[in-house]
Amino acid sequence: MANPNVKQTPEVSTPYRGPLHPGAVIKRRLFDPLNLSQKEFCERHNINETRFSRILNGHQKITADTAIDLAKAFGLSEMFFMNLQNRHDIEEAKRRSPEGIGRGD
Repeated sequence: MANPNVKQTPEVSTPYRGPLHPGAVIKRRLFDPLNLSQKEFCERHNINETRFSRILNGHQKITADTAIDLAKAFGLSEMFFMNLQNRHDIEEAKRRSPEGIGRGD
């Protein structure tokens, strides 16, 4: 039973926009706290600035080569970055074909 003294607010449903791109995770959790420009970060760590920007903005996947570069730059494992990408790819595949129809499994 609801407490009559507490004002009830209607539930607000946020539409699901798909899985979070790995670049969004990297930007929010790893890059932004450094308070560096992308240019400065990329120069310090010898990372291609265009590629890094495209990843952060969700326009490019993390490849194995990029995972190695990011692991060195952030002091984490290569698998951390590959797992971010793999999890995103799996969620995208499920969203596109929830029953697995037409994938040739």
